This record gives sequence, C-alpha cells and structure tokens, in this order.
Amino acid sequence: MSDKKKVQRFPVEEITRLIQTLSSADIEPRVSAIRDIDIIAEHIGPQRTIDELIPYLLETIDDEDEAMDALAERVPFLLCIIGNDRAHLLLPILEQLSASEEATVRAKATKSIRKVVSSMSDEGIYQEFLPLVERLSTAPGFSLRSSACALIPKCYRSVEEVESRAAIVERFEELCRDPSAMVRRAAATALKTMVEMVDKVTSRRRLHPLYMHIAKDDQDSVRLLSVPVLPELLSTVKQADVIDFSQQQVEAFVGDPSWRVRYMLADNVVAIQRAMVPDSVVATLLPAFVTMLEDGEAEVRRCAAGKIYDFCALLPDNDERMFIIVDSIIPFVQKLAEDASTEVRAALANVIMRLSPLIGAKQTNETLLPSFLKLLRDDDSQVRLNVISRLNDVNKVVGLKHLSKALLPAIETLAQNPKWRVRLAIVEFLPVLADQLGAEFFTGKLLEFCHAWLKDSVYAVRISTIENLSKIVKVFGQNWVQEVLVPMLQELSTSEAFVHRLTVLFAVNALIPVCSTANIEKSLFPIVSQLQDDPIPNIRINVAKTLNTVITASKFRSGRIDSVLKKLKSDADPDVKFFASQALSFL
Repeated sequence: MSDKKKVQRFPVEEITRLIQTLSSADIEPRVSAIRDIDIIAEHIGPQRTIDELIPYLLETIDDEDEAMDALAERVPFLLCIIGNDRAHLLLPILEQLSASEEATVRAKATKSIRKVVSSMSDEGIYQEFLPLVERLSTAPGFSLRSSACALIPKCYRSVEEVESRAAIVERFEELCRDPSAMVRRAAATALKTMVEMVDKVTSRRRLHPLYMHIAKDDQDSVRLLSVPVLPELLSTVKQADVIDFSQQQVEAFVGDPSWRVRYMLADNVVAIQRAMVPDSVVATLLPAFVTMLEDGEAEVRRCAAGKIYDFCALLPDNDERMFIIVDSIIPFVQKLAEDASTEVRAALANVIMRLSPLIGAKQTNETLLPSFLKLLRDDDSQVRLNVISRLNDVNKVVGLKHLSKALLPAIETLAQNPKWRVRLAIVEFLPVLADQLGAEFFTGKLLEFCHAWLKDSVYAVRISTIENLSKIVKVFGQNWVQEVLVPMLQELSTSEAFVHRLTVLFAVNALIPVCSTANIEKSLFPIVSQLQDDPIPNIRINVAKTLNTVITASKFRSGRIDSVLKKLKSDADPDVKFFASQALSFL
C-alpha cells in the first residue's frame, strides 16, 4: 500500500493546515485534505491516527459525493500507518460509505474493503468481515445490499469451512432474488466471479438455478447481465448437457424482446464461442450470429459486425470453414455494406478485409471486393478511413495495384477532409500505398496531396507527412529524392509563410539519415544554406540544428558547413548563437 507522496516530508505548519482543512466548510479544500489523510496519519503517528483521526473521519462523513469518493479511495492507505493487525478499525468508515446512493462511491468503498480484508488475519475476517457482510446483506437499504453483492465473492474466498461457505452461498441466493432490481443487478454482476470460485458440483446445484432466475428476470437491465456469465457457466455444465444448454440460452438471448440483451449477446458472442464445444458452434451459434447481423436495432448490428472476423477466425480450421464463411456470413456482409446506419458500415469497414486470408484470393475477388469497393466510395469519411486503414489485409491476399483507380477518389476526399485527424490517418498509410502502387503512380497521383499536407495548418499532419516521406525514400530510392522531393522542398523554401520554410528544415532533418552523401551535398545542403539569412530567428535556429544533424548523422563534410555556422555564431539572436556553437563543436 505504497504511495509516492509518502516519501515527501512536510513541515509542521503544512500538516496543521491539512488537519484544519478536514473540517473546512468549502468542499474543494476538504476533498484535497482527505486525499492527504495518509500524510496526516504519518505525521501524527499510529496511536493518534487510531484514537483521533479514524474516529473523526467516521463522525464527519458527509453527504458530499466528491468527499465520500475521495475518502473511500484513500482509507486503505492508512494501513501502512496503523499496521495490518488493526486493519479492522478501518472497516466502519468503509461500511458507512457503502451505504451511499452514488454508485461510484459504493464501488470504491467495496473495493477498499476488499483491500483491507486482504491484510487481515483469519481471526479478523471471522470476527469483523463476515459480520459486516451479514449486516450489509440484510440491511433495509437497497444500496447496502448492493454493496454486499460486491463483497460476497471475497467473503467466499476468505473462508475455508464448508458450513461457512454454504451459508455465504445461501445469502447470495437471497440477494439474487432480492425485490430490488438494483440489488439483483449487483448480484448478477457478482455471479460470474462466484462461478469461477465454487466447485463444479456447487455451481450446478446452487448457482445454475440462480443464473436461470437472472436470465429470466422481468427487468432487461438484470437479464443482460446474465449473458457474460454464460461462458464461465458452460465450463461447469455436464459434458452431455453442454450443447443443449448452450443452444437454449443462446436462442433465448437472441430472441429477447430487449435490444440491450441482444446487444450484450453480440458483445460476448466470441467469449461464448470459445467456451462451447467446437463441433456445436456451426449448428448452435452461427444461426444466432447471423440473426444479430440483421437485427432490427442498429446498435446490435454494429456490435455484431465488429465481431465478424473474430467469430469466423474461431470457426473450426478445416476445409469447410471457407464455405461456411462464404455461404453463411458473406451474404450478410454484403447487406451490411449498404446498411442505413453509418456506425454499422464503419464497424464493418474495420473488419471486412480481414476475412481475406480466411477465404483466399479467389473468393475475396468474387465475394468481398465488391463490398470493399462500395465502402471505399461511402459518403462518410470514417467509413472510408476504416477501409483504407485495412489496406494491409487487402494487400496480403490480392494486392493493391488493380485497386488503384478505386483508391484514388477515396484518398482525394480524405486528403481534403476538414477534420485534421482524418487527414493525419490517411498520411500514415503513405508508405503502404507507395510500396504497392509504385513510384510512377505515387508521384503522378499522390504527390500533390503530400505537397498540400506539408503546408497543412495542423503541425501533427505536417510532421507525420515528413516522417512518412522519409520512409518512402527507402522504397523509391535516391533518384526519387533528387527528381521529386527536392524540387518540392525548394519551392516551399521560398514561400512567404515562415511555417512552410520551417517545415522544409524539419523535412531535411528527417531525410538526412536516409539520403546518400551525394544527395545531401548536391540537393539538401543548398536548401538549408539559402535559409541562413532568413529574417525569422526560429528559422536560423533550425538551420543550425539541421547542420548539426548533417554533421552527426552523415559523412558529408565541407568548408561550406563551417562557413554557415560561423556566420550564425555571430548572429544577433542569442539562441541562434547557441545552436550554431553547439553544431561547430562537432566539427
């Protein structure tokens, strides 16, 4: 239970101020002081913390959510002051915080209780923790009973006696059937952890009925929480019953009238698939999955669409998998590519071409590419961007060359998108496009976009363009630098906008490590040299920095470098002088 703040030593006056602030009428300083209660405790010592600070905190718990939230989080840090043997003294504070109507406060309080209990002896657990859970689980307030649900698994794990564990399970059964939906939700959340902890016999006899009760709850907010429990529960079902049981549950979830339950099934479908008998997936889960792909609720379709690749990749890896995907999944992929919901199409665009390796080049060309191209021409920029972000997947199977005509319009619209993050994302795919489309196509069709990105109003876009152009040099070679890049940089270096001239220096800096000595001498150095007299000091500073890179990262040496740096060393600007002197020291 360490905290970086504990290594600091505070003057007595500061500690006194913190103690006084604990009772401040203003919430902000009071919360700040609560977050430092471990520092207060360290300075007043263990005994005063037990005799004064802990009782004070217990008596002054207020109804300000922010203060309770901070206290619930910081109480366990007092353990290193008072010692583990007196950890139980912290439980009353946390028990009271567990009654908060604010869910985040209750969550932090129960989390802190679990931390404190982990430091307690077996005797302390039986004398203090078990009675605490009993009080919470039978309390009249639903918030307290909800907190009890979060502690039941820890309670079960902390005892070993069969009778004690049976009593805990019995209490948990009562909470699962609680009249309050909030308590049942908390119990449903804890059920998965309980299934992981108990033995298979106890799970089948005691927890399976609870799961069935929750799965049929009249509140959809409770039913949906039973879905994540199913994968864990399947591992405890008798082998002979797994297929029938999983089929019954999946059919019930996919046919649930509440879209939120169906959404939860879509979100957990891969986990359920992993837990099922592999041979039963096609007969049991596949029909449910394709049903979710055409669900009437867009959120369900979106979630299911995002799981298409993971679901298909987990199908039995045999000769039938390709036919299953092509016959059962691809038709729905084609429909989703025309879905009315932008979010659904965007989710599909993220995964569609990841299916290529699973079905091979022939089927990709025949069945997937039409949908891929349709998404590439989508009206929404995020859909197009998601498609382009998966170009590597397309390239691995079918290559990009014969898609160049289809790619160009999409790249053009994304390159001019008003959202800078969209422009940045397409810039990052330049090396892939260069490698696959070749120097001639790239220079003829895409270079103008690079030119525009180097002048982009957003710094991140300009820098990313520079970084990716330096990667492209490794693909296209030194002649491309001299014939294509250098003329573009020369043009920018004469721009009236100083940002453009500065960008040129950044570009040269990035290109030096990947350029030949001949290109640095004949092409790049002259661009840098002509900016030595720039009226903007920041430009001259970066001239010195760039020449420093030339000296340290290349083999090019010339008296011309020395001449420029000596001139800059006598510059009127002190920063220019500094960086010029620094560069000269490496000569």
